[in-house]
Amino acid sequence: MQYKSERDSRGMYIMDISVFSLGLLVTVFLTVDSTDPCSIPLTGYESFIRDVPENTPVGSVLGKLKVSGGSDEVELTQQPNDYLLLDQASRNITLQRALDTDQGTSTIILRVECSIRKEIDSPSIPLMVRVILEDVNDNPPVFSHSNYVIDVTEDTALGTIIFRDAIATDADQKGGGNDQISYRILPGSYSNYFDIEYPLYPDIKLRKPLDFETFNKMTVDIEAKDNPVRGVSMNSRATLIINVMDTDDLIPTFTSEYYSGNVDINATRGTTVNFSPPLLARDQDQLNTTVIYQIYDPSFHFLINNTTGTVTVDSKLAKTMYSALVKATQIDNPLRHGIALVQINVAGLNLTLPNGPSFRQRLYETTIAESQPPGTTVMTVPVTVKNPAGPLSFNILENISEFAVDQRGNIFLTRSLDYDGQDKEYRFTLEVSDGMHFATTPIHIRIEDVNDNSPELGNSEFTVSTERVQGAIVTAIEGRDKDPNTHLQYQLKTYTSLFHINSVGDISITATPRELKQESYLLVVDVADDGVPKRSTVALVTVKFPRHMLMSHGLFAIGGTDLLAVILGALAAVLFFVAVILIVFIIRWKLSYTNEKLTKVRQQNGLDPKGLLYTSSKPSMGSVTVDIKHNGDIKKIPNTDIPTNIQENPLSEDKMHYGFSNISKEGSTDIHINTTVIPYGNSFNNYEERRSYQNVVLKTFHVPEGSTGDSNRGLMKVHLPKTTFLCQSNNLSCVDNDRTNSYDWELSRNATGKSTTGNEEIQRKT
Repeated sequence: MQYKSERDSRGMYIMDISVFSLGLLVTVFLTVDSTDPCSIPLTGYESFIRDVPENTPVGSVLGKLKVSGGSDEVELTQQPNDYLLLDQASRNITLQRALDTDQGTSTIILRVECSIRKEIDSPSIPLMVRVILEDVNDNPPVFSHSNYVIDVTEDTALGTIIFRDAIATDADQKGGGNDQISYRILPGSYSNYFDIEYPLYPDIKLRKPLDFETFNKMTVDIEAKDNPVRGVSMNSRATLIINVMDTDDLIPTFTSEYYSGNVDINATRGTTVNFSPPLLARDQDQLNTTVIYQIYDPSFHFLINNTTGTVTVDSKLAKTMYSALVKATQIDNPLRHGIALVQINVAGLNLTLPNGPSFRQRLYETTIAESQPPGTTVMTVPVTVKNPAGPLSFNILENISEFAVDQRGNIFLTRSLDYDGQDKEYRFTLEVSDGMHFATTPIHIRIEDVNDNSPELGNSEFTVSTERVQGAIVTAIEGRDKDPNTHLQYQLKTYTSLFHINSVGDISITATPRELKQESYLLVVDVADDGVPKRSTVALVTVKFPRHMLMSHGLFAIGGTDLLAVILGALAAVLFFVAVILIVFIIRWKLSYTNEKLTKVRQQNGLDPKGLLYTSSKPSMGSVTVDIKHNGDIKKIPNTDIPTNIQENPLSEDKMHYGFSNISKEGSTDIHINTTVIPYGNSFNNYEERRSYQNVVLKTFHVPEGSTGDSNRGLMKVHLPKTTFLCQSNNLSCVDNDRTNSYDWELSRNATGKSTTGNEEIQRKT
């Protein structure tokens, strides 16, 4: 269907609508005229001015009041209005005050009284102009505070929402689309510790473990950004200050990992061993929990005060050196403890004794990747021994299931490690002994993180439905990685010209509604981390658009006034098209019905006057001339065209029709008239070429003797137009009035004076 609309100078709308259906073109011209001078064309008494931005400058002309009557016909009177002013001459509607939809005003109504100048006592007609405002994104989101301060304990579980009160508000019109806000954490020194999972809600979750001893105060910046339907996006920021609270998460530690003490060989029981520096342990947490001391002395020569950590002699000394292990344990948590190695030198003893084994270093430490398989040798601890008392044996003093040591001092893995678990470092004590002497050394093994986890998605395949709005955020990909210190990267693999994904996983529409022609799009999103080796995960997002949206976008692009005309014109075209089809159907049905009747008539020899068969009449054996009396002047026989039930020959081309003239006959009261029709293609005058046709009696006319008037009507065939036959009464010889043709008619009887058929026949004689 094609549509074209024009408006002439009289306020009339003329629409040309063309409808194509099955090769048939129907064109409808629809004219809408407004006869009321105070009416508004096409809308009656109410007009609309749509999509007026709220930032329209004061003094701008918003539209025109299109009243049918001119200035000499009608007078317009504006009712008071703070925003709008109607100019009487030009009928322009001008803005006289700044607009603001954020105060709840979305429509301004201008009321005008219209009166007809020629009608003095006629009442005024109220007109109404509705100005529909369009909200403009002129207000950024605003946080309730510029800074937020919270306290979070360092043992807070990952995934916990630590803060959700950083809420921003937008002063733009509610529900207009410009007040929708999304949140995100801006990149910074501590941004990888926290995360906003759903951009529409400011719920801040803990992403990485906190450590009071590493960072006791952290700050992150939060951004609130609106996503306007119209206009440029605006944003604001607020700062979140996180105070990390210490918890009991650290073991007690000694001031030194190795202590050396001296005592005299003659020291008695209770003698204090002098250490430099002093033997001391404390809790690493700010809680400073009290610790208790224990000593592990294989020779049982020394004791320790469990409160002060003072080491004293318990029995007679017999060696030049003793080694022992001192343990400091939190009083409120036996699982948290620290260990130190002490060596006590005995002075004044001159005995030649075997030298025990000793370690070459006071501390052994190394780093191992978490991906190393069980059985991997972590380190080899060398031992020095000059005069061992027996074979050396190694032993790990703590109960650690991840590591073991063989009799050569090789420390190896016994099970797989996981950096993403709780243990990032292992500390234990290695002991070596020759059966008489022993030595210990601390071992520190740090676990190195390996990128062994692919990014995880909250939902790797899902479907969303949305509107075709350019710039709108469709959805967000929720990704996380168990490996710490990794940053996720989002990349759109399909329909990159229509959609976009940002660094935090927000998918938005970049195409215009006309470019989004499909009803659904399958978006493939690659989510990768920045670890080594790089790992990635694929998300499948199906974006669906309602089918009717694209249609409505095209339809309502036409103005409200033209839309009404289009609908009315289309309706009129459809009705006209239906009427044409009905008329064609009725005509074809009638033609079919007529052909069917004619076929039946040709096949029957009945006496139905509506279905006569016309045939030529054979002359009788004898003929009798009868007189015909005519009431009145025979020269003025009227060519009467009176309705009759005798059917006209549909196949005749002689331009003849049947009429009645007043005749009478003496000596007979009944006249049976046989009529003959000359078939198509036979001339009436060419009598010799007549073919034989069957005679059928048409009608019996009963004429009483001596009767006159309309009852004495006989059938006559006359020429068209206005041809009158003049007949002689002695032999029914008739001549038409133009004297060009003459016909003889006679009443035929048989020799006995009676009709052979019982009927009298009138035949033409050439």
